[in-house]
Amino acid sequence: KDLGAKAGSVLSIGTCASYGGIPAAAGSITDCASAATVLSDAGIKTPVVNIPGCPPHPDWIVGTVAMVLIGGLGVINVDKFGRPIVFYGKQIHEKCTLRGQFDKGNFAKKLSDQ
Repeated sequence: KDLGAKAGSVLSIGTCASYGGIPAAAGSITDCASAATVLSDAGIKTPVVNIPGCPPHPDWIVGTVAMVLIGGLGVINVDKFGRPIVFYGKQIHEKCTLRGQFDKGNFAKKLSDQ
């Protein structure tokens, strides 16, 4: 909380830091919460950028840090979950090199099929 209040922004790296993860699930007795929730509950208004993943891709971490260092927090467009759109704007399924086969309905019927 002390550092978050003094920071220009907070990068929550990993699913637990971004959203609380499994330890913050309903019914948990851990009192775990996301970094944004912890800051908000303490009345701290520092902007938070989430980089979820378990673990998140290292390029997404370095890329986000680079964007902040080069252009400031204002250059990062985030989605409704606070994630950088440049890295989280598409589902992984949309980036798959085999997507065309999926769209055509070409599926392997057994393990040895192409």
